[in-house]
Amino acid sequence: MKRAEVKLLQEKDLDRAVNVFLDAFKEEAFTMALLDLSNRKDRSLYFRAVKYKLSLYLETGHQVYGAFENN
Repeated sequence: MKRAEVKLLQEKDLDRAVNVFLDAFKEEAFTMALLDLSNRKDRSLYFRAVKYKLSLYLETGHQVYGAFENN
């Protein structure tokens, strides 16, 4: 049985968190109207934007949580 754990994100977790975020929203209607996340260039640009935003949240002391399964 897999065990999930909710914990605060750290800078080292951001790449994985952003990839999960992008995968989760790639077929969401609003996102699809603006971006084609199956396009490598679009995904790369949006990846950097989302990672930067999350980094700013962490840097300014906001708590951002993630669910982790098997590390």
